[in-house]
Order: sequence, then C-alpha cells, then structure tokens
Amino acid sequence: MERDDFKIRCYGWSELAIAYNPEVCTETARKRLRQWVLRNPRIGQALEENGYVKGARLLTPEQVRILVRFLGEP
Repeated sequence: MERDDFKIRCYGWSELAIAYNPEVCTETARKRLRQWVLRNPRIGQALEENGYVKGARLLTPEQVRILVRFLGEP
C-alpha cells in the first residue's frame, strides 16, 4: 500500500518501523526493520557512512532516505 503522506524527516527508529509494519506491535516492527537492515549489508554500511551508530534511536533525514532507497517508502 502506497502512502502519499510519507515525508522525509527525522524519525525515531520505532516510529519508522511502525510505518513499515503497521500491522504488528511496536517491538515486532522494530525487530523486523532491524532484520531487514542486517540482511542487506549495503544498508548498514550506507547508514554507518552517514553517522548511524548501533542503538541510535533517532534517524536523520539522510538516514531515512537511505532506508527508503533500499526498502521503498513505507
């Protein structure tokens, strides 16, 4: 399902995970998004090159763009 209202901005990891997985609880959504990132090393590398560190709770707009580039819009 495409969302016309998705905006590139700062997102909390949980907030973005829920946008990608609205049908599951927050914890499951976070884990699922993390699994997607771990399964594709290029995503993790691109995030790290843009300042992401493990455990960060807030994603910058550029980090969100990276996720959208690899995963598509939520």
